[in-house]
Amino acid sequence: MEKIPTHRYSRTAAILMAAAAVMPLASHVAHADSLVQQEIARRAAQVQEADAALLDGRKLYAEGKFEEAVAEYRKAINLLPSGPVVADRRHAYTGHLVDGSIALSQTYRRVGRYADARQTLSDVIAKDPLNVAAKQQLEYLDDPIRTNPALTYEHTQDSEKVRKQLYRAQGYRDLGKYDEAKEEYKEILRVDRYNEAARRGMEKIADVKSDYYRAAYDHTRAELLMEVDKAWEIAVAPNVNFSEASVNPTIVDVTGALYIRRKLQNIILPVVDFQDVTVDQAIDILRLRARELDTIELVPSKRGVNFVVRTPAVIDADGDAEAGEFGGTAKLGSQTISSLQLRNVPLEVVVKQICDVTNSVTRWKTML
Repeated sequence: MEKIPTHRYSRTAAILMAAAAVMPLASHVAHADSLVQQEIARRAAQVQEADAALLDGRKLYAEGKFEEAVAEYRKAINLLPSGPVVADRRHAYTGHLVDGSIALSQTYRRVGRYADARQTLSDVIAKDPLNVAAKQQLEYLDDPIRTNPALTYEHTQDSEKVRKQLYRAQGYRDLGKYDEAKEEYKEILRVDRYNEAARRGMEKIADVKSDYYRAAYDHTRAELLMEVDKAWEIAVAPNVNFSEASVNPTIVDVTGALYIRRKLQNIILPVVDFQDVTVDQAIDILRLRARELDTIELVPSKRGVNFVVRTPAVIDADGDAEAGEFGGTAKLGSQTISSLQLRNVPLEVVVKQICDVTNSVTRWKTML
């Protein structure tokens, strides 16, 4: 008697069960491949960034900016991923860093930063113990002939500042701004007391100013001498046609005391300088100068003002008249004017000053 199986065998179901067993393993492998690809892409990007930093460092090195170049070299090395794939590239980057560090140490040594130079060379030797150039630079640091032990970084900074100020002072001097240039030279001497270039610059400025002041002296002297000479000029009467008096309303016929008064007001004396002169002497001078400076009178014989000095007469008990004897008073013409100095004043003012000094009065009238 045959036995009938309780479960019917199905080939399709077996295949499906086998596929279900393999699916988890395939999914894990695909995920792992994705992570590997991401890591490879990340490392490739880091290598590109490191290469770019290296190129920037080489450019800065060529420009002599060693401190910035060393910073870029260090950045490139730090960007490189770890692993034997980039070992050659890391070695090349380190070579650039060593070269830049040695050049930087030389710069430090020239400007007096000896501690920074020694530390930089020590870092190089730590990376490359057999580097001959680094060891030689360390020896130079300890050599007092090649390296000035008294040099400091502050001194080099002051030297650079003085150099720029000298150029600035020279620029001011070329532009004719001598005061600004002199101030720059003073600032230089405050930093560098014995700077010869600053002293020479101030010397040249003093020479230029001296030439100017000498020219100013000559000009001022000439102007003042001209004024003195001008005071001795004899005025010339204008050439006026007498027929104009009938047609020109500005020409007015003035006679009598008003005519004399007008002359006294219009005759201007450039210089009046009386020192210990008598009234008669002063009046003689005024009479002469009035004739020379009278530009109002058109008739030559009537030019000037005729002054007459009279001492008041005193009648005594017998009825006789004697001049200048009242109270023992001396004659007016013999009185002395101790000092009278005036400039550019009308003749009327001079006469009034003389009257005030001698306690006398004036009267104006025409002489027929």
